[in-house]
Amino acid sequence: MRKLMWLIMAALPFQAAAEVEDPIARPCYMCTPQEMHERARNLGPGEHYVYGNGAILGFRVTGGNGQFVAEQFAPAAWIRTQYTELMRLYDQNRGEFVDTWTTLSLNPPGSPHVRSDLVLWGHHVAGVHPDHLQAREYVRRVLTNATRFNYLKADKEHGRVLRFEAQLDGRMPLIARIHTGYTQLGFKEFFFDYDNKRWEYLESGDMYNRMQDRPEAFLSADGGPRSFRYPYTYHELQPYFVQRAEFAGVKVIGQLPVRSDVMFNCSRVGMQTECRIN
Repeated sequence: MRKLMWLIMAALPFQAAAEVEDPIARPCYMCTPQEMHERARNLGPGEHYVYGNGAILGFRVTGGNGQFVAEQFAPAAWIRTQYTELMRLYDQNRGEFVDTWTTLSLNPPGSPHVRSDLVLWGHHVAGVHPDHLQAREYVRRVLTNATRFNYLKADKEHGRVLRFEAQLDGRMPLIARIHTGYTQLGFKEFFFDYDNKRWEYLESGDMYNRMQDRPEAFLSADGGPRSFRYPYTYHELQPYFVQRAEFAGVKVIGQLPVRSDVMFNCSRVGMQTECRIN
């Protein structure tokens, strides 16, 4: 599982922090109505939500000394709305809730009224880019105000968001996977932080490699050599790799060819990380 990257910024939150706990949706797959009642009773006294067979049900459990009674009730409309929308986004292959945006064209950070590049993409939100915090904030504000995520604000009273049981340990995040419409520019991913009710940067990449969020990312996880391939078919991505290396203080050795395959072979030489162009 990928390690989630958290970013603390002095910006307005997605919405006011919840004053009461978010409800938890507990699974009960292929369960009979009686088994769903039993699942709720086993959770002990309180209000519980159990889902399965395409629906989510509420149960109010009372009693004590091992003698519990589960009374079924209809979950609030906002809970049903969030359940339906999240289940629609569930990606079984990834085991996550993924909302894919085919096109989001934003101006990247740069001088006022001057775009530093054609469009904001993974290169700009990469952690080694000097303007990555500003670029991430641009994307965050779009996600925060997107009507497609209005269901996250459906609880008008407390600002709660339904969580699934498997999300309690950091798995199954809600992810916005954003493309620019240019295939070679890859993707940006942000995840919804349930605790802070904010969108946070997760990772990004072009169509060949993940973006480098720190200088160590130019090497293997154990600090050993690592290679990055960029074929001639999308040779325009090659200079951006060089730029990210320079941002990270990584030395690039060699000259980029004209419309040719390139392999950046990176390794640690003494105290310096170097990437040779081959």
